[in-house]
Amino acid sequence: MSFHTVSKSFLRLAVVLWSFLLLRLASGSTLQFLNGLETASDRALVSISGGSAAYVGEEATEGATALRATLNASNGFNNVVFNAPATYWNAAQSGGISIDVYNPSNEALYFGMRADDANGNTRTNVGTLEPFARTTLFLNFDPDPSPYTLRMLPTPEPLLRVGDYKRFVETTPFDYSRIRSFRVYTKQLTAPRTLYLDNLRLVKWESPESRLMGLSDMFGQNAKMSWPSKVTSLQDLLDHKANESTWLLNNPQLGDRDEYGASTNYPKLAATGYFRTEKLGDCWWLVAPNGRLFFASSMDSIDETAGGNETVLTGREYMFDWLPSAGNPNLRTVTGLTFGPLKTATAFNFYRENLMRKYGANYAPGWLETTRSRLLSWGMNSIGANSSDSLVASAQLPYTVLAKVAGKYATINPGWTTWGPLPDPYDPGFPSAVASSLLPYTTKHKSSKLLIGYFVGNEEAWNGSASQEASGRYGLATGTLALNATVSPAKREFVRQLKLKYPAIEDLNGAWGTAYASWTAFEAGATVPSVTNARTKADMVDFILSLTRKFFGTVRDTLKAQDPNHLYLGSRFATHAWTPEVVMAQAEYADVLSINYYKHTLSEKDFGAYSIVDKPWIISEFNFGAMDMGAGFPGNVPVQNQEARGKQYKGIVEAALNLGKLVGVQWFRYTDFPVAGSSWGENNNPGFVDVADFPSPALAIAAREANSKLYTSRNVPPSATALSVEDGRTQVGKPIELVAALAANGHPLAFRKISFQLVETAPRQGTIDVGIAETDENGVAKIEWTPEDGPARNLTIKVGFGGGGDGYVPASASATLELLRAPTQIAVPSLEAKVGARVVLRAGLSRMPDGKALSARSLEFLVDGASAGTALTGEDGSAELPYAAAGLAAGAHTVVVRFAEDDSYLASE
Repeated sequence: MSFHTVSKSFLRLAVVLWSFLLLRLASGSTLQFLNGLETASDRALVSISGGSAAYVGEEATEGATALRATLNASNGFNNVVFNAPATYWNAAQSGGISIDVYNPSNEALYFGMRADDANGNTRTNVGTLEPFARTTLFLNFDPDPSPYTLRMLPTPEPLLRVGDYKRFVETTPFDYSRIRSFRVYTKQLTAPRTLYLDNLRLVKWESPESRLMGLSDMFGQNAKMSWPSKVTSLQDLLDHKANESTWLLNNPQLGDRDEYGASTNYPKLAATGYFRTEKLGDCWWLVAPNGRLFFASSMDSIDETAGGNETVLTGREYMFDWLPSAGNPNLRTVTGLTFGPLKTATAFNFYRENLMRKYGANYAPGWLETTRSRLLSWGMNSIGANSSDSLVASAQLPYTVLAKVAGKYATINPGWTTWGPLPDPYDPGFPSAVASSLLPYTTKHKSSKLLIGYFVGNEEAWNGSASQEASGRYGLATGTLALNATVSPAKREFVRQLKLKYPAIEDLNGAWGTAYASWTAFEAGATVPSVTNARTKADMVDFILSLTRKFFGTVRDTLKAQDPNHLYLGSRFATHAWTPEVVMAQAEYADVLSINYYKHTLSEKDFGAYSIVDKPWIISEFNFGAMDMGAGFPGNVPVQNQEARGKQYKGIVEAALNLGKLVGVQWFRYTDFPVAGSSWGENNNPGFVDVADFPSPALAIAAREANSKLYTSRNVPPSATALSVEDGRTQVGKPIELVAALAANGHPLAFRKISFQLVETAPRQGTIDVGIAETDENGVAKIEWTPEDGPARNLTIKVGFGGGGDGYVPASASATLELLRAPTQIAVPSLEAKVGARVVLRAGLSRMPDGKALSARSLEFLVDGASAGTALTGEDGSAELPYAAAGLAAGAHTVVVRFAEDDSYLASE
C-alpha cells in the first residue's frame, strides 16, 4: 500500500493484524511452559505481596485462565511472584523468561522483572508499560551487548518487550539451571492498579551471533522481518519516493500559520523583531518576531551526516548481507569511539546511501526540500536542536540551538551522572569556559530573526539517586561535602556559608547532629549519615540554591552579553534529574525552562517540576519507539507498534497545549538508528523516518492531526483594544480627513475595519454614516469627509471596532468635529449704460476655496453707496437686478454687491 493511499482505517487494521501475527510468532519461540495458571497446583505457586489475586477468564492468552492482580497503593514494592516447584526451573538452554501482560489502565505502569536463582542471586530489568498495553515481557539472559557495539541484542522473536537497556552489566554469578522464582514488580504506586498476567514460559536460546548474522539488508533495514512499509528493492525505494511526493502535495502546510509558523487566529502582540515570551491569561506563549503567538512544534536532530546514522562495520561484517565497496562516499574511518570494543573503526551511513539512491549523488537539494515539506505537512513549524546548518539555512523555519560548555574547571558529582559531573560554578575558570564555549554559537546565530533561542547544557548532573532523599534531592550538597576544600572552590564556598551560621564546629555539630572533629577535618572531606535533620536540610537547600544561581547566572549573563536579543532556554533537564531548588534557581535566570521528557503521558502530576514555578517550559526531547519495524528494542518509552506511536504523539501534543506553561515540544529524532546500531550502539526506533528515508505513515498522519490544533485548542483571552480618534476642525465645503488609531497590548493593530459616524444633536438631530476604513500597518485608519452644507455646528465623531473572531475586544471612541462657516466671494462684472437707460446689474456668489456656486442667497446691490435693491442667486450662483440709471450723471459709478452672513457662510462684498 503506497503512502498516499493509506487510509486511517486501513492503517489501523493492518497494524493490528501485523501485531497479532508477530505476537503469535513470539509465542512460537517457547522452550518450556512454566506456569499457565490452569490448575490449582499452578496457582499455588503464585504469591502476591502488596495486593490480591483473582483467576479469571478474560485476558487469557494461553488456555482459559489468567491472573488478575490487584496491586495496592504503596510506598514500597508490589510483587507478583511465580515460584518454581521443588526441583527448580532449568533455564540453562533458555534465552530468557517471558510472560504475557495487559495494563488495563489509562496510565503508564512502571514494572520490573526479576529472576532469583537457588543461591539468591538475581537477574533483573525494568521498563514501563504504556496505557492499555498488551504485550509479552521478556527477561533476557543475554550477555553484555556492548562487545557487539549494541545497546540491546535483538530478541529471539519480534515484539518481546525487554524493558530498558541495562545501564549496568550484572556480573554476579547466576545459576540458570536452578531458578527458584520469577517476579513482576511495581513500586511506589500512588493508587491501586490492576495487571493481568498469563503464560509464563522459557524462551529458546539463540546465540547472539546467530541472531545478528545477516541482520541488516542493503538498505540498512532488518533483513529478518517484514512490515507493510518496508523497502524491498531499488525500484520500490523510488516508488516510495513518488508516492510520498503525491501525499505531500495533497497535504501541504496548514492554513492557520504565517511566515514564521505563528498563529493567524490569535491576537497579535508587540513585535520586537526577535522571539520572546508572554503570558496571556493562564497560558504562556512564545511570541514570533512579528508579534504573533507561536507554539513550537519541532523536529530534533535533523542531520543526515550525524554519527547517529553511522553503523560500525569493523569486526561486525557478518551482520550485513550487503556491504559497500571501497571508495563509497558514505564509508569513513571514525575515531574516538566511546562505546563498544573499538576506539577506531570503519563506519557506514546507510541513511545517506539511501538518499543518494533516491536523489542521486547530489542528493542535498532534493532531500532538503523534501524534509522541509515533510515538517510543514506534519504540522510542525520549527527545527529542534542538533540539526544541521544546511537544513536550518535551507528550511528557513524557526529553530533552536543546543550549546554546550566545556573547559578547565573543577567539578561536582552529586551521585547521578549521564554525561559527566557538574561544572563547579565557583571555579575561577568557569566564567571564561562559558564565554569561550558560547562564542562560536552566538557569533553564528545572533543576527538571525528565525532563532528562537539557545539551550545551554543537556541532562547535567543536578541530583543523586532519586530513590534516596539524601543523595537525591540533596546530592549537590552531599557531593560537595565529600570534596576537599583545597581543590574544590564549591566546597570552600559551602564551608564559608556554614561558618557564617556556625562559627564553631561544635555549633554545626549541634545543629546537624554530627560529630566532626574540627573545621579542618570537615574541609578535608565530610559525609552526612542521613539528611533527616531540618537544619541540615535547610542549610543544604541554601547552598544548592546559591550554587545553582551562580551556575545559571553566569551562563545567562554571558549569553546575554554576547547575544542580548535571543532567549535563554535553560539547561535541558533529564526526565527525573532535577530538584525543586535547581528548578527555582534556573527559573530566576532562564527565559524558558526545558526538560527532556520521556514518559508515556503528560499531566501536571506526571510532570513534577511543572508546578514549582510560573515560567514557560519547552519539552526539549520526547519520543516513543516500537519494534514492529525491525528495531532491536523500542527505546526509552516503548509502545507496541507504529499506530501506538502516533497515538502517543497526539497525546503528548494535546496535553502540552492543555498545560498552559508549555510553549513547545521537540520530538527526538528525525531518523531511526541503524538496525545494527549507531556508532554508540543505539538500535531503537525513535525516528519519524526510517533508515530508508520513508516516514512511518501512522506517525505522519497522527502528527498532522495533532499539530492542526496548535492554534485552536487554547483559550486565549480576548485582547483588550484601545481605539482613539482625533478632534477635527473644518469649514463647510472643505474636506477633512478623519483619523482613528487602533492598538492592542500596546502595539498597533493592523488590517482591521473601523467604522466612522458623525452625530449631531443641535440644531438638528441625526447621524451621518461616513463609511468604513481599514487600519494600516501602523494601526491607523483614515477616511475623508466633505460637509456639503451647513449650518456651522459641532458634531461628534464616533468610531467603532467590532472585535471579530480572532480574539480582540470591540472598542469605540469619540471626538469633536467643529464645523465652521465658510468664506465667500462675490464677482461683479463691469458694465456700460446710457444716461437714463435701464441696465441689469449682475453678480456671482461662490464659496471659498473650492469656488462652488451658492444658490438661493440674497445679494444687495448698491450704486454709489445707495441701495439699488436685492436679488436671489440662482443655481449657478448668479443674481440679476434690473436698474434704471435715470438719476446718474455721465461718468463712472461704483457698484457694490453685498452678501450678509448666514448660518453656513461668512459675509462678503
